[in-house]
Amino acid sequence: MRDDFSPSVKDTLAKRVGYRCSNPKCRILTSGPQENPEKAINVGVASHITAASSGGPRYKRRLSSEERESPENGIWLCQKCAKLIDNDVKRYTNEKLKNWKKKAEERALSEVEGGQNHQQSVKPALGNSPRRREITELSFDIQGSKINYKVIRNNQNLKIAHRIYIELITRKAAIPFDEENDVIFEVYNSWYSLFKVIREEIKNISDHTLFYREKRDDLELMASDILNKCLRPHLTKYQSSFRKWYEEEIEDPKNRGKSPQEIQRKYPHYSDLINDMKEVNGLLIKYKQELEKFINISKK
Repeated sequence: MRDDFSPSVKDTLAKRVGYRCSNPKCRILTSGPQENPEKAINVGVASHITAASSGGPRYKRRLSSEERESPENGIWLCQKCAKLIDNDVKRYTNEKLKNWKKKAEERALSEVEGGQNHQQSVKPALGNSPRRREITELSFDIQGSKINYKVIRNNQNLKIAHRIYIELITRKAAIPFDEENDVIFEVYNSWYSLFKVIREEIKNISDHTLFYREKRDDLELMASDILNKCLRPHLTKYQSSFRKWYEEEIEDPKNRGKSPQEIQRKYPHYSDLINDMKEVNGLLIKYKQELEKFINISKK
């Protein structure tokens, strides 16, 4: 049985750090307005420092249920950092997470008491001023050619990169394709949704960013390349024909009782489709890694 946090504990953890990720290298805002004026978006997570149940990350048997589900055992993080700390428990120890939490709460209190807003406090590190830009160099291979990108590290680009990153790691996109178990129809649904999200994020580059853009700010170009040189060619070549074939096969009485995986292996161009899917999947994984590098890199 899991010792999960109550809604009130989650709310307390979020408020104590001003709804910002407690990772000192991230600190991204986790709450904002939804399209519905009566609602808000939340991309934050109340993570357990010591796992909620046996076998979980950093689990301590000696703790009582009350201690595990108390605010003292929680830390507020964005979705990316919540996944990060649980995937590398040797690096992200109890002590490190408690230190993150302590410093995040101290900073939030300092900002409240001093009236200093976060934008002012992080401005030198992120280089929002048009007179000072920090450039992150990213690269990956597309269609046999290595492409280099120089991306300005500012608040606008960080927010866009983080939103795309979350889409990549929470969809069947930047997760390694499993030929034995993944259902191609579902993967295509995920890729199509991802395509639309990235396209909308490209549109979201603000007038401010465009006005102050330096000679090369390639976040938009990088996203466009993922759409036009990675996703679009595969979806154009395979998606429509496969969907039509699959929908007919799934309704065919002779396939009754067969799993989606068994049916999809009968597709006439299955080997070519799978090889191309794996190539696209590899590019999306690399894209995720480059975005993660951009989001997490510290200014030296």
